[in-house]
Amino acid sequence: MSNVRILIVDDMPLLRHVISELFADETGYEVVATAENGREALTRIHLLKPDLVILDIEMPVMDGWETLQAIQLSYPEMAVIVFSSLSPNDGDGPARALALGARAFVPKPVHIESRESAWEHLRENLLTKVKLHAEQK
Repeated sequence: MSNVRILIVDDMPLLRHVISELFADETGYEVVATAENGREALTRIHLLKPDLVILDIEMPVMDGWETLQAIQLSYPEMAVIVFSSLSPNDGDGPARALALGARAFVPKPVHIESRESAWEHLRENLLTKVKLHAEQK
């Protein structure tokens, strides 16, 4: 079985790095690229054909909403997981993400006391969702 190929799209370099590290420790997953905005992401998707995209919403140049819509138009079979600081309690963020074709919405950790608690949040929330949706590939 081949690795699940992942593209990480977030305007924060630290988050791109941390998420890449999270998957570096997981067998069966490969981060093939990162992008800092939606325009970059669409170029990388076209060139690399990842299986799954982890997508932030609030980004410069081309935000996650526009990017998600463009992915769904051109690659409707591609799994997209929105990983955003929009709170699940903030209006229609998660519902909008799902309505636009995302497979899941995972909130970014906001109040993290330690590095360990940040890793725990990522493993329990983001990694779990990625594994769930990668199995449906």
